[in-house]
Amino acid sequence: MEPWVQDAVGYIRSWIEFQMRTTQQPGCITAITHRGKVIAEFAFGEANIATGEKLTPRHRFRIGQLPRS
Repeated sequence: MEPWVQDAVGYIRSWIEFQMRTTQQPGCITAITHRGKVIAEFAFGEANIATGEKLTPRHRFRIGQLPRS
């Protein structure tokens, strides 16, 4: 893998962490691919706000899913 890719992955993780704090979103899962292979997966926040269950990359969402009103 090219050296810049790992730097980019680190930046993306930091940017998402910042966005999660700024927007107070309950959770976010991100997968990053490079040349057809998953090179990083991150989970931020909680899967269940009521219980405090932490979100993991194994939890699944629809892409771009918004909370129900």
